[in-house]
Amino acid sequence: SPTKPKPPPPPEKFSEWGERGAEIRAAKTHADGLHNEDVLKNTYDGTFAGLRTKTNQVNRHNGTEETFNPRDEDDQVPRMQPFRRTNVGGEILDASGKAVGKWERTILSRDDYDGKTTTSVSHDFLKLDENVQGGGFAREFNRHAENHYIANGVNQVSLSANIDVGGYAWARQGFDFTNPSARLDAQRYAKARIERDFPRAQHEALMEKLRATEHSWDIAAITDETGRVIGKDLMLGSHWHGTKSLEVGHPTQIVAEVAYQSKKGKK
Repeated sequence: SPTKPKPPPPPEKFSEWGERGAEIRAAKTHADGLHNEDVLKNTYDGTFAGLRTKTNQVNRHNGTEETFNPRDEDDQVPRMQPFRRTNVGGEILDASGKAVGKWERTILSRDDYDGKTTTSVSHDFLKLDENVQGGGFAREFNRHAENHYIANGVNQVSLSANIDVGGYAWARQGFDFTNPSARLDAQRYAKARIERDFPRAQHEALMEKLRATEHSWDIAAITDETGRVIGKDLMLGSHWHGTKSLEVGHPTQIVAEVAYQSKKGKK
């Protein structure tokens, strides 16, 4: 009888991420995910755009919290569900070993009402000395960390965009407004910048563009009457809460990947 053809091999893990799948597969994983110390160090320690990161603090807290059945309003008997929180931070060093910045992150794992564990990461703080800004450190540091997040089952990343260029930079990196209130905060800030920094004759046209924005990157992409992108001018110094989904194909990931590849191509 003729030999049956062999079935095709299963796709490699994370192949749905395309070329980035290889980066994600190279990340260190563990059953405890980012709460494992070796995974933490592999996630955050390394050399990025010529600057070296070094973890120097790890604090863990395990506990329980009350949760309610989200699908049944009549079932309001609280259930105690476990959570795990790991706070991690470190310093950023230049080639000579001098400290030029620092960073802090919080990893939070919760069990929902059905016992399913979800993990999110909060980017609490990232500060670089002015003389080493603009070299691509944040872009490479966060890309490396996100690959480890994805490999270890993290669902989303959150932050508060509130330091210097953060409001604009994080929008370009795919962080979107957490809720309508965060969007209104950014729009009010941009409105004030238009009224303060642009000729009165341009106000109505720019306000119309601003009112039409839905996502953070919409504001970042606003142009003036000449076609010049002024989103950076409108978002510098703004303060808003943002999140980025770590699901492949999500709009926040699409925006982030376009920006990353654009910057990478300019190296």
